[in-house]
Parts: sequence; structure tokens; C-alpha cells
Amino acid sequence: MSEFLLSTTGTLTPIDFPDIGSRDFAHPIVDLDMIGVEGFSLEELRDSVDIAAALDAGHITVKDSEGNAITDSDGLMAIPQPHILLSHEDTDGTGLVDNDVLVYDLASDTWKPAAGRLATKAGKILAASMSGSPKTVQINFATAFADPDYAVVLAAVTTNNSTFSPSIASQLAASFIINLGSASVNNLVQINWIAIKSGES
Repeated sequence: MSEFLLSTTGTLTPIDFPDIGSRDFAHPIVDLDMIGVEGFSLEELRDSVDIAAALDAGHITVKDSEGNAITDSDGLMAIPQPHILLSHEDTDGTGLVDNDVLVYDLASDTWKPAAGRLATKAGKILAASMSGSPKTVQINFATAFADPDYAVVLAAVTTNNSTFSPSIASQLAASFIINLGSASVNNLVQINWIAIKSGES
């Protein structure tokens, strides 16, 4: 449910909902989008005792984005809560590779990417996994980006105050290669990385 459309019935005006921030709603109000326009979260609206009381008293009605009428507190509590999955781990042991914010869509019974979020993958690679001179390693995504237009941030985790300057040697939609810039991994524990699809969210 991406909308929570509130209408007043005229039996009480103005109407106030103190538990979501005291503000007067004067009649007539028709299909005021409390999420998209007013900025409330579905959780705030669904859990509001004051909105539930106004529904039960017949002072307001609510519709969801499908046009379904919610006329009492039982209907309000029946609104499904969106479930959010922040990440899931890959199976090849390289770490978290698909940190897209996912929302469970009840209608299709599937997890879908949250609108407006940039695809993000993250992980770590142990020093022992690097080879060659200079030391390099290829990171393969369990699920490729649509194209190689993404940014990678690298951070070396070290001991004894050692410093490394890892860089990206090659970048494809499904993988990238880290070049350590050194022939030795002495005092290097691991390299943490984050890959974020280019754009704005």
C-alpha cells in the first residue's frame, strides 16, 4: 500500500490526531494522501490510536491505493505491514554481495527492490586470496549489475599501522579486479569493498 487516503465525513471538524503530531484537519478533506503528501509512514498511521478512534466514531474514512475503503479500527489493523529485507548473503563466501533494500510485495508474494534505491553490493576479501605481483584479486558478483556503470570504494584493513593503496584494475558488470599496488600482503588482513550503482537515490 503506497497511499493512505484520508477523507473527513463532516461529523466533527476540525479533527486532531495528537499521537502522530498535533495538527488540525478541517472538513472537507477528500483523499488526502497522508504518506505521499503529509509525510507520515504507514506504520505511524496504522498504529495511531487517534486515527483508529476517529474511524470508529465515523469522523473519517480511509482508502488505500487500490481504492479499498477502511472504515473502522479493525480495517486499519488489517493493513499489511511492509516487510523489509536489508541484505542477503551470497553462497561463494565473498561476503554480502546484494545489499539492495527489498520490500515484500504481498500481492505477488515476492521480494522486490524498494523504489528509488540504488543497487549496492558489498563484501570483503582476505589477504590470502590475492596473488601475483603486484597482488590482485577478482571479485565476482553473485548477481551482476546491469552494466559496468557503478562506483567501488575500497578500504584496506591492516596491522602494525601499515598502509596500502588498493585500486580498481578492471571493472565489468559482473566483476571487478582489485590491484593492491604491492607485491606483498604482509600486515594486510583484508580489503573491504562496496560497489554502488551510479546515480542518485
